[in-house]
Amino acid sequence: MGGRQAADQKNRCTIGSWHGNINPIINRMIEHGRLTKQQSEKDKREFVISLTEKARSEQIAVEQAVFEKVTAAIS
Repeated sequence: MGGRQAADQKNRCTIGSWHGNINPIINRMIEHGRLTKQQSEKDKREFVISLTEKARSEQIAVEQAVFEKVTAAIS
Protein backbone atom coordinates (compact mmCIF):
# COMPACT_ATOMS: atom_id res chain seq x y z
CA MET A 1 0.00 0.00 0.00
CA GLY A 2 1.47 3.39 -1.03
CA GLY A 3 2.01 6.26 1.39
CA ARG A 4 -0.92 8.32 0.16
CA GLN A 5 -3.24 5.31 0.15
CA ALA A 6 -2.16 4.34 3.67
CA ALA A 7 -2.79 7.89 4.89
CA ASP A 8 -6.22 7.89 3.24
CA GLN A 9 -7.11 4.60 4.96
CA LYS A 10 -5.84 5.92 8.31
CA ASN A 11 -7.97 9.07 8.03
CA ARG A 12 -11.10 7.23 6.90
CA CYS A 13 -14.21 7.63 8.99
CA THR A 14 -17.58 5.90 8.81
CA ILE A 15 -20.36 8.32 9.64
CA GLY A 16 -22.99 5.66 10.34
CA SER A 17 -26.49 6.37 11.62
CA TRP A 18 -25.95 10.03 12.49
CA HIS A 19 -25.18 11.05 8.90
CA GLY A 20 -28.38 13.10 8.72
CA ASN A 21 -27.09 15.42 11.43
CA ILE A 22 -23.69 15.97 9.86
CA ASN A 23 -24.72 16.39 6.21
CA PRO A 24 -25.65 20.09 6.60
CA ILE A 25 -22.26 20.75 8.22
CA ILE A 26 -20.41 18.91 5.45
CA ASN A 27 -22.41 20.73 2.76
CA ARG A 28 -21.66 24.11 4.35
CA MET A 29 -17.95 23.29 4.49
CA ILE A 30 -18.07 22.28 0.80
CA GLU A 31 -19.78 25.59 -0.05
CA HIS A 32 -17.02 27.47 1.81
CA GLY A 33 -14.30 25.57 -0.05
CA ARG A 34 -12.99 23.57 2.91
CA LEU A 35 -14.08 20.07 1.84
CA THR A 36 -14.52 18.11 -1.38
CA LYS A 37 -16.95 15.22 -1.78
CA GLN A 38 -16.58 12.49 -4.40
CA GLN A 39 -18.43 9.25 -4.91
CA SER A 40 -16.32 6.23 -4.03
CA GLU A 41 -15.07 4.24 -7.00
CA LYS A 42 -15.22 1.03 -4.93
CA ASP A 43 -18.72 1.40 -3.50
CA LYS A 44 -21.23 3.77 -5.12
CA ARG A 45 -23.09 4.03 -1.80
CA GLU A 46 -20.09 5.75 -0.21
CA PHE A 47 -18.55 9.18 -0.62
CA VAL A 48 -14.98 10.23 -0.01
CA ILE A 49 -14.77 13.56 1.82
CA SER A 50 -11.41 15.34 1.87
CA LEU A 51 -9.95 18.54 3.23
CA THR A 52 -8.98 21.13 0.64
CA GLU A 53 -5.71 23.04 0.69
CA LYS A 54 -7.68 26.03 2.02
CA ALA A 55 -8.77 23.99 5.06
CA ARG A 56 -5.29 22.61 5.58
CA SER A 57 -3.82 26.12 5.54
CA GLU A 58 -6.32 27.22 8.21
CA GLN A 59 -5.59 24.30 10.53
CA ILE A 60 -3.08 26.08 12.79
CA ALA A 61 -5.34 29.11 13.24
CA VAL A 62 -8.32 26.88 14.08
CA GLU A 63 -6.32 24.83 16.58
CA GLN A 64 -5.09 28.04 18.24
CA ALA A 65 -8.63 29.45 18.46
CA VAL A 66 -9.93 26.21 20.01
CA PHE A 67 -7.06 26.15 22.49
CA GLU A 68 -7.76 29.74 23.52
CA LYS A 69 -11.51 29.06 23.98
CA VAL A 70 -10.86 25.92 26.06
CA THR A 71 -8.22 27.66 28.15
CA ALA A 72 -10.54 30.60 28.81
CA ALA A 73 -13.39 28.26 29.77
CA ILE A 74 -11.34 26.38 32.36
CA SER A 75 -9.55 29.39 33.83
